[in-house]
Amino acid sequence: MPAGIQIRNDNGTLQIDGVSQHMVLLRSGVATTGALSNSRGDVACSTCQIAQNGNEILAIQAGVPFSIAGRYGGNTTVNIFGAGAGYQFSYWVFGGYTPSGDNFGILLKDGNGTPIWDSGRPPMRVIGDVAGLGDFTVGQAGRSYALAVQLQYGQLVRQRQAIGTDQMLIQTVYAGFASINGQAVHVENTDYLAEVVGPIASSAVPDSWDGTWANNLQNTYTVLDVTHY
Repeated sequence: MPAGIQIRNDNGTLQIDGVSQHMVLLRSGVATTGALSNSRGDVACSTCQIAQNGNEILAIQAGVPFSIAGRYGGNTTVNIFGAGAGYQFSYWVFGGYTPSGDNFGILLKDGNGTPIWDSGRPPMRVIGDVAGLGDFTVGQAGRSYALAVQLQYGQLVRQRQAIGTDQMLIQTVYAGFASINGQAVHVENTDYLAEVVGPIASSAVPDSWDGTWANNLQNTYTVLDVTHY
C-alpha cells in the first residue's frame, strides 16, 4: 500500500501529502483603491496595485465588481467598477511552499528530507470554478470565499465622430468583472474606460484606426475557501 501522509478536506480533496509541492498562503491584506483615470464617468470606478510575482495566485474578495487590468514590475493592477477612491477589499496571495519560520507546529519533509509543508503555511483550498456571465452560488453558508482569475474577457472599441472637417476619436475598453458576497458570485462584461481625443484633422487619422478587437475569452474564476485566513 502507498506510504506517507495524506490530508484531505471535508470534500475529500487531497490538500497535503508527503511528496507534492504545495500551494500555500504566502501573505494577505486589505487593499485601498485610488482614482482611475479615463473611467466612464457615470459610474464610480477606482484602481489599486497589489504585489504579485509571476508564479503566485492572487485571490480577491470584493463586494463590487473587480477586474485584473494587468501585471507589471511585480505588481498587479486591480480595477473596481461601482466604487470610487477609498474602497477597500481583502486579498490573499498563494504560491509554492516556502518555510513560514515558525518554530512550533507540524513540519513535513519529503523522502529526501526537504521541507514541503509546515502548519504555519495554510494550504490553498480550491472548491471549484465559475465560468460565464450571470449569477452563481458557491460553497456553503458561513464560509468565506475569494475569486482568482483564470480567464478574463477583454474588448477594445475605437470610433470617430466628425466635427466639421475634423474628427473626435472615441476609445472604449470593456472587461470581465466579478464580485463575491458570501456565496453569491456575479460576473459581467462592462465598459469601464472611455477616452475621447480631439478634435484632430481628418487627414491625420488613418482609416485603420476604427475597429473592434476582442480576446473572446470566457470569464473563468477559481473559487477559494479563505475562511479564517
